[in-house]
Amino acid sequence: MKILAINRPVNEPVSISNRVDLLADSSIIHNNKPLFLPDEGEGFTGSIHPAVHICHVGRSISQKFALRYYDSFTLVLRVTPPANAEIPLGSAIDISFDSALGVGEWTSIQSVEGESVTFACDALTEPVTISIGSLKIDETVAMLSRYFTLKNGDIIIPSLSPLPTFPLQIDTRLTASVNSVQLLDLKIK
Repeated sequence: MKILAINRPVNEPVSISNRVDLLADSSIIHNNKPLFLPDEGEGFTGSIHPAVHICHVGRSISQKFALRYYDSFTLVLRVTPPANAEIPLGSAIDISFDSALGVGEWTSIQSVEGESVTFACDALTEPVTISIGSLKIDETVAMLSRYFTLKNGDIIIPSLSPLPTFPLQIDTRLTASVNSVQLLDLKIK
């Protein structure tokens, strides 16, 4: 299983020049499980991102057929460690450490079809509304499948920025929802 995250701003074109982060499967924390922050200290931040679940094996997928290769949608919590001069930005330790990605409940992709989705998180002051088209999911699946064989169970995060970040506090609960349906619920320890 792979987790591929595209460091691409929403509304920007999908391009191989965008950084692609490959996260380890050990970085996943599933919904309703506690998220233990590493012992390095305070300063961890989080951001909420939409993600899709790959349901078929595919390589060199045409953009017009990409919808056949993903079936579910969720929100993920991306945990970012505090700045550390010893750890280079973008290194595996910086982006793919254990518990770096909280994954919410999967919901059918048809449940979020439409013009836009609004997701809210109790750590954010205001809900965020994004256009489904701006995520460019089909283009992302097609581009990634030129370089990676996509397999059942893979997770793709089609855009990592510019969504708001927030500090993660120990002994708090973080929930996030899409169109008022709660998908993510994590206790931070």
